[in-house]
Amino acid sequence: MKKKILIIGCGNIGLRHLQALKKIKKNLIIFLYDKDLEKINKLKNKNIFVLKNLKQNLIFDLVIISTNSEERFRVFTELVNSNQVKKIIFEKFIYFKNYQFTRTLEILKQKKIKAWVNCLRREIDIFKKIKSQIEGQFKLLYCSNNWGLACNSIHFLDLFVYLSKVKKIDNFSNKLNRNLYNSKRKGYNELKGKLEF
Repeated sequence: MKKKILIIGCGNIGLRHLQALKKIKKNLIIFLYDKDLEKINKLKNKNIFVLKNLKQNLIFDLVIISTNSEERFRVFTELVNSNQVKKIIFEKFIYFKNYQFTRTLEILKQKKIKAWVNCLRREIDIFKKIKSQIEGQFKLLYCSNNWGLACNSIHFLDLFVYLSKVKKIDNFSNKLNRNLYNSKRKGYNELKGKLEF
């Protein structure tokens, strides 16, 4: 039986998910949903279908939500109100508002949907090996230039939590510049400086 997979949001990340899915040798039916219908209509073929809206009454084995965080909650609720979903991958940052997290957790539990936030470093073999060899305290340091500190710090914080097996981060300090910078993502800002956890 063919698995039905839906990608919502076909920007750079959504298209990378599509490229990866095309390499899978199993029988898949892939659905795409994006605001830009003209762009995704070009991607259609015998196993890739375009949805004009999310009110479909379909059953999806997996949904990948790779929209921007501003519209993600609306898209998520619209999706689960009209379709049956077994599993969801959320791109980070999921949301910016606490009530959206709370409501999402309620919906996931009520509808028995398994969900994962795409902080993928936990799944990389080298980090699994490092975790198995860590004994006692350690320090994780990441330095880079123009890498998207506000957007991407979550990956390294999550990696630290994974490697250290801690459940809660107690200490946090920042030495961030007060200036905001335009992000490569339209409508978002970036920061420069230093974060310590």
